[in-house]
Amino acid sequence: MTNNYDQILIEIYDGTNRNCESGCSTHGLQSDCAEAVPVETLVKNAAIELHKSFGASVKIKYINTDSSGMNELCRKIIEAGHRFPITVIDGQPRIAGAFNLNLIKQGLNEIAFRLINEINQGNIKN
Repeated sequence: MTNNYDQILIEIYDGTNRNCESGCSTHGLQSDCAEAVPVETLVKNAAIELHKSFGASVKIKYINTDSSGMNELCRKIIEAGHRFPITVIDGQPRIAGAFNLNLIKQGLNEIAFRLINEINQGNIKN
């Protein structure tokens, strides 16, 4: 979690899945991966929806590892046999192999409930 608890960062790492014949990041999720919606487009649409639900307390960031390179966390996840896209919420890997807005919202709600409990226990000043 960010130190000031003002904003939760969601990072969506995308890249080429080496085991896909066409090299996409969505292969296997639809019958024809060439027709799949690009992850970057899904992230842009999700940003609008998340802003409506959570306001400025949530920021979603798309990272194309083909152009920016992979960080150590991403590299470990891919080397462990997982696929792009990879969703990291608040510094913790949560989803690999698909972009799923419902699971992202579930993760955000879990963080919110944890923070509420910490505030109620006096561990965090509100």
